[in-house]
This record gives sequence, structure tokens and C-alpha cells, in this order.
Amino acid sequence: MCVGHVQRVLDASVDVAAWLDADRRDPAGWFTDEVVAHPDFPSGLGTATGVLPRPDGSGRPGCVFVRADHRCALQCAGEALGLAWPGLKPFDCATYPVLRSEGSLRWDRSTGRKAVDCQSGPAAADLPPFYSVFRREIELAIGVDGYRRIADSRRRPGRRAPAARATAQAAAMVPTTDQPVCPPAPPAAQPSLAHDSPSST
Repeated sequence: MCVGHVQRVLDASVDVAAWLDADRRDPAGWFTDEVVAHPDFPSGLGTATGVLPRPDGSGRPGCVFVRADHRCALQCAGEALGLAWPGLKPFDCATYPVLRSEGSLRWDRSTGRKAVDCQSGPAAADLPPFYSVFRREIELAIGVDGYRRIADSRRRPGRRAPAARATAQAAAMVPTTDQPVCPPAPPAAQPSLAHDSPSST
């Protein structure tokens, strides 16, 4: 996550903490201290979220912001605050399984091979194409015009799928009419949590 976005999350820490279990509400444990320099981050610097056992009782490691109902606390908080998509959700999480890095657009094929999820199982001829299923994610990654170029090239008779490489321009914030995926907001706001921004920011 870009350190600039880290600060945005910390600025909304009270709202984010309201969507987390009590043992995850301290912002001091939300991000690691390691900072990575990479051009994919708008600021040029990024850090990772904290990792804890998933609160669903499975014992598997997961992002500190994952709730027991498998929702993302950052997404829930962003929706409750009325923020435009992707709100507080990190860019890479909002575009997943579409991945954009160093000018290359591709998708993650590994998750479905490791666990039973929506990406598992053999492909069927009557399934919609990938670019159609993940339209919102692709539009966020390379913009509406970028998506249209992919879709148009797929519709042309005798044309193969376009190369995955695309110009990594500033992502377009695409409005969505999708219904919120989070449960109702907590009945009462949590008390303010004093915190210091990670030294990495």
C-alpha cells in the first residue's frame, strides 16, 4: 500500500476501528515498519498491512483488516463514510484479481489453484469472458478507454486476445451502482484511538 494511502487510512482510524474486533483496533498494528521503494506506488514508497490469524477461526494468516465475516474493514468504513469507490480500500485490493505493475496488466491465476473459490474449477464454454466479469476492476486499473480497447479487440472476428501489456496511466475512478457488500454500520461509534503515524510515512 502506498504510504500516502496509509496516512489516509490512519486519518480515518476511528471509523476503520469501528469495523474491527477489539483486538485489532489499535492502528499501531495495522502496518509493518518495512518501506519498499517501487514506481508502482504514486509516492514511490509503499508498505504492507499487518498479518494476523483470520478471525473466522480457521487459523490461516490474513490481512489485519479482514473481518470474521470475510469483509474488508477498509471497504466497509469507506462505504459507511460515503466515499467513492474504492474509498479506503487499497488500489491493488480493489483491482484484484486484475494486477497492474510496471506497465503490465495481467491477472492472478494462482489463487484458484490453491483454494476453493470463485476462480477454481475447469473453464466452461458458456462462461462470460474474464474481461467482462472483471470490468470494474479493469476500468479502475487502466481506465474506461483502456477497457473499451480490450473489449473491442475481443469482439473483432478472427482477432486474438490483446497482449496483456497496457500503458499504466493514472487509474480512473469509476462510479458504481453496485449494492454495498458490507453489513449495516455499527450502532455506536468506537472511542477515539490515539496513535502516531508509522515512521515509514
